Amino acid sequence: MIEAGVAHNVVPGEAMISIDRRLVPGEDMDSAVADIRAKLDTVAAEDPDFIYELEINPDGSYIAPNITPEDSPLVQAFQKAVRELTGEEPEYFVQWAGMTDGRFYRQHNMDTVGMGPRGENAHGANESILIDDLVKQAKIYALTISDLLGV
Repeated sequence: MIEAGVAHNVVPGEAMISIDRRLVPGEDMDSAVADIRAKLDTVAAEDPDFIYELEINPDGSYIAPNITPEDSPLVQAFQKAVRELTGEEPEYFVQWAGMTDGRFYRQHNMDTVGMGPRGENAHGANESILIDDLVKQAKIYALTISDLLGV
């Protein structure tokens, strides 16, 4: 988000840029801040009028990146269920820099996996999912739970 100026025809004296930099396992806050600072320092070295201040984690909500280990019983049961119900080999990965509530559970040593049905317009107007995918997902969850419970 960028905030600057008082009118469209006035050059602003200052600007505020907010960055929500999501981290993945293997990164930490210090290295991410160092990367941002290095880029800003490069601009400042070229423009003596460019002055910046960084406010890091202003609301105190930082949670270190975390992921459930691949050898977790939950991950293993989930992958087995995906194989059995879809015939496909599931991937173990962090695909995007989004986040789920799983980070809060993992922070308290509770393993999690994330999976969702295919759909369109996530978090937007006319958001939808495919019913067949929703049914498949429910079956995968049920089989995962059954496996974990030894049923």
